Amino acid sequence: MDHTDLASASPTHVRHLERIAKLSYLDLFILRAIIRGENPQHLTARYLSRVASLPVSWGEQRKVLGFA
Repeated sequence: MDHTDLASASPTHVRHLERIAKLSYLDLFILRAIIRGENPQHLTARYLSRVASLPVSWGEQRKVLGFA
């Protein structure tokens, strides 16, 4: 998908891409915990995709997602 495709994409598609893109900045500690199955029970893929405002700071991410 290039920038012209994105410009013509539906708002729903753009929101989905925004949700996925923010996950690329997820704390490595959190990623490892998820892979090992050591994440808090509420922390599902659906929950992560729906988090409205995921902090950029890894320390803040841990607090918001229940790792603190």
